[in-house]
Amino acid sequence: MNKPKDRIIYIDDSKVARNFYELNLSPYGFDVLKAKNFEDCRELLEFSRPSCILTAYEMPDVTGPEICRSLKQDVKYQDIPIIVLTSKDSKEHLLAAINCGADDFIGKSVDVEIIVSKIRAVMRTHELLLKQVELERYRTAHAMITTYNHELNAPLSTATG
Repeated sequence: MNKPKDRIIYIDDSKVARNFYELNLSPYGFDVLKAKNFEDCRELLEFSRPSCILTAYEMPDVTGPEICRSLKQDVKYQDIPIIVLTSKDSKEHLLAAINCGADDFIGKSVDVEIIVSKIRAVMRTHELLLKQVELERYRTAHAMITTYNHELNAPLSTATG
C-alpha cells in the first residue's frame, strides 16, 4: 500500500512560480495545491488540510509574513507549518518572516532538493511536536486516573478494615 502524498499549499501571485513549484515538488511525492493569493489559500484550507504551506514573501495584496501572522493567530490553522520563499534574503526579510510565525525561510533561488529537504524537516519537526503533545495528554490522563483511583480506594480500604 502506498503512503498518501503530503499535501502542500503554495501561495504566489506568479502563475509561472506556482506551476514551477508544482512541477518540481510533485516528483518528490507532494500534492501541490496552488493559490494565487491569501483568499484562495483560505478557500483551499476549508476543504483540505495541508502538511505544510509555502508562501511567496512579496505579493501585491499581502506579504508572506502577514499570511503567517494571520494563520498562526487562527486556532484552526496555527499548527500548520509555514515556509516563506523569497528572492530577497536580507536579514530584515528573514526576521520579519520568522517573527510572524514562519517555521522556515528559504531563498527562491535555492536548489529544489534543498527546498524539499527543508519542507520535510519542518514537517518532521511538526510531527514530533504533535507526538509530544499527545504524550503529555496521555501522561496527564494517567496521573488523573491514578489520583482518582487513590482517592476512591483510600476511604474504601478504611471502611472495609
